[in-house]
Amino acid sequence: MEQLSPTPPQLKQVTLQSLFEELGEYDAMRSCTPTSFYMLLQAIDGLPDSQSAADFVRGLNTDEAHTTDHNWSRPALSAAIREAYDVAVVSWQLNGGTNIEAMQKAGYLETDQEVEVFNDAVSGRSVEDVVRAGYPVMVTMQPNFGDTGSQSVHSVIIEAWHDAAVTVVDSDARNTSTQFSPDEIRQSISPQGAGTIVLPKHPQQN
Repeated sequence: MEQLSPTPPQLKQVTLQSLFEELGEYDAMRSCTPTSFYMLLQAIDGLPDSQSAADFVRGLNTDEAHTTDHNWSRPALSAAIREAYDVAVVSWQLNGGTNIEAMQKAGYLETDQEVEVFNDAVSGRSVEDVVRAGYPVMVTMQPNFGDTGSQSVHSVIIEAWHDAAVTVVDSDARNTSTQFSPDEIRQSISPQGAGTIVLPKHPQQN
């Protein structure tokens, strides 16, 4: 399995609410997935220093980046971020198969490196397994995760998974908790959702 740096990247929370002024409340509150991508890229120094979260989200807001019901498309966003920021993005459907050709065609995977990491670190493993291996995972959660009152599925980043607690970075400031029990997280992950990891540009070998 490809090794990460000895200390996984530290994530800095960016909230949807902080984007209201520039994006408007409606669009900002629907931007949990690109905002989570922003946090993952920021943690690996994958962004220009001057790029704000609002500019990042606006740059991704194309017709191709959305599904037919105007939700954000994980594979389309993954492909757009690879092209724009020259990073490796490994995305997958949580209840999907392992047909690599189909995943590449959709945009979940692209490069040989991404396929290798998917096969070694993701395929046949739970989100818990992937996080415990040192990869922060953006994952789709069921509606109302964190008691926010939201009626929609929601993307968060699971930063660390230990026996006693799971650390979550949530872009929705209405969720004031960062620590959850493992059972809470297992029950809250949407089985119809997706997972994503963004690889550091220059992983160090242990």
